[in-house]
Amino acid sequence: ESQGQLVHVKKHDSMGCAVITFPSQQVREEVLVQCGGKAQIEGISLDVKPHKAKLDDGSKAEQPDAVFVGWKQPKSGRKIDQEDLERFFDGLVEPLMRHSAA
Repeated sequence: ESQGQLVHVKKHDSMGCAVITFPSQQVREEVLVQCGGKAQIEGISLDVKPHKAKLDDGSKAEQPDAVFVGWKQPKSGRKIDQEDLERFFDGLVEPLMRHSAA
């Protein structure tokens, strides 16, 4: 886990997936609209969708301020790390935060 300037990243150690938490539900919604379900880092395609957290009873509930990001890890070459995710999503959020503060 790591904290970027504006987002919190929890990346799975060995799988190509992560949960990105945003400063607010509104910011998350704007990021989902911008991404349209897809994004790309270093030529690797990402699926971006609302995150659903597992509850104690085994059911799932949408976490209003977070997204789930999944991708296929390349067998060789460049892999996505937490810092890549922080930079990418901080970069999306920063102008949104500037705009909402104005």
